Amino acid sequence: MGWLLDKIKSASSEFWIQQIFVSLASTNPVTDPYFEPPHLPASATVTILGAGAWGTALAALATIGGHSVQLWSRQSQQPLAEAIAAADIVLSAVSMRGVPDTALHLQAAQIPANAILVTATKGLDPATRQTPAQIWQAAFPDHAVVVLSGPNLSEEIRQGLPTATVVASHNLVAAERVQSVFASD
Repeated sequence: MGWLLDKIKSASSEFWIQQIFVSLASTNPVTDPYFEPPHLPASATVTILGAGAWGTALAALATIGGHSVQLWSRQSQQPLAEAIAAADIVLSAVSMRGVPDTALHLQAAQIPANAILVTATKGLDPATRQTPAQIWQAAFPDHAVVVLSGPNLSEEIRQGLPTATVVASHNLVAAERVQSVFASD
């Protein structure tokens, strides 16, 4: 906090001081890396979009960790809005080609306000050359978006073999939450 006092003392304008306090009072999960959603229960409710090998492996991992997991796909009988209604975490494990369409469907389904969005999709959108995280953040500017990626294979995870996964986000609290949900021994 000493750096803040130094900035305030050396500030030459009221605007600078005002900007410091505005940034400290931020409650935006995108711009504030320490934004903490109002509820972070020990056990998370996770909805995974995409029931392929990767989505299924991540669902199994979260289930083993004691979390409530729902796996949803385009072929699911359950409507998307119902699948995400109580989600603390919504993880997309759809193919890159399906990300833009899935984002549109998720917008229409009205994701819970405090839900963390996780993308486990690799690649770039051929039309826009955007990463999945960029597409998700553009579609949901008020939500924390976390990227889950790394040198891992779904089959290795299913077999319980040692793997490594990287979790990254502009929101540190959201990244740590996702890390805790998908971590294993």
